[in-house]
Amino acid sequence: MQVELIQDLHQLASISSEWDCLWADVPSADLFLGREWFSIWWHNFSEATDSVALHVTSGYRVIHFQPRQLRPNILLVRAQGVCVAILPLLYFSDSWRNLPARILLSPLNGQSWRSGVLTAESDSAAVLDTLMRYLKAQADWDVLLMDGVPVESAVIANLRSAACAQGLWVSRADFPWRHSYLALNGSWDEYVQAKGKHFRKHMRQAEGYLAQLGELSFECYRADADREMGLQIFLEIDQSSWKAVSGESVAAIPALTGFYSDLYRQMHQQGTCEIWVLRIGQTPVSAVFCMNSRGTLYAYKTSSKEQYTSAKLSPGMILLTHLIKQGYGVGLNEVDFLSDMPITHRWTSTAHEFARTSIYAAHYYGKLLFIVDYLARWLRPLFGQIKGRVWDGLKGVNGFLTRSI
Repeated sequence: MQVELIQDLHQLASISSEWDCLWADVPSADLFLGREWFSIWWHNFSEATDSVALHVTSGYRVIHFQPRQLRPNILLVRAQGVCVAILPLLYFSDSWRNLPARILLSPLNGQSWRSGVLTAESDSAAVLDTLMRYLKAQADWDVLLMDGVPVESAVIANLRSAACAQGLWVSRADFPWRHSYLALNGSWDEYVQAKGKHFRKHMRQAEGYLAQLGELSFECYRADADREMGLQIFLEIDQSSWKAVSGESVAAIPALTGFYSDLYRQMHQQGTCEIWVLRIGQTPVSAVFCMNSRGTLYAYKTSSKEQYTSAKLSPGMILLTHLIKQGYGVGLNEVDFLSDMPITHRWTSTAHEFARTSIYAAHYYGKLLFIVDYLARWLRPLFGQIKGRVWDGLKGVNGFLTRSI
């Protein structure tokens, strides 16, 4: 196997057909490993890290990067001239564990949490051994950070094994994080029946409260049929949500506006965009920006107008419930909520798990970063325990003095 490094957009264009063909040949590949996704992500975020920071997770923390310069670092593996694997990465210089470092990172930020290696499961071990051997021979990087890799795949286990075999330094395995999903098995009626009386009563009440304001209706917009209408409605609703007050609205950040607009207009091969809208009377009050790919509907972003949201009014929940019902009707395999929050637990208790790992170069500075990382992972929980005990002690002393006075 041979490895080819892609570092500019002209080279990327030259491998577009190979990337698309490989994605089509790997049934387990998700939306986030497609060429269309990477191209749209790169176009909108490569020069906007000041407004939409890159990140990686570590334990319960999210570590952000805002590099001055960023370049693609895509590794393509060929066997007998045929593309068998693609590893999309970014290359930049920034701080890692408070030390300067040359970093290889999966394309991750607040709009893209998942990554991986595009390859067939049967080729995974050989491909990753080839990639780690290639990286070991390169002297221009210090740490490889991968996150959002599905635990159910063999990638992380094979990656760590291959890195160790090549003499690279591999961080201690971290616990996985989760995204809720609902497998659409059986029928909608069977699903609702299984959820129980409390769930059905809560849904009826929530829909009833909204219906007091006017007739409820649902619409689905797609770029090929409705041009810009669905996108305009979504942006309007998002701009009137609570996110606008905190400056997090898509419409308030040019890079986000461009990203969602390009997804809606340009996704064709690896997935398509759908924008579901809930109206009360003629007024659109809630929208879900969705991606439909390989039988999975990704509920990518949900927004509701703030004036229609309260303890009783839950337009986003009603819209998501309708979306799930429609998914049963059209034969989808699952709805992926792309989050793990209390609201998603109303519909499901199942979740996909995702792993992260840090691999350090074999040179001396790579070893130094590995040692610092190891100490940081070991000491942080210890400091947290000490801080908690000191705080409890201070509260006890304060209580004693208060009683004494």
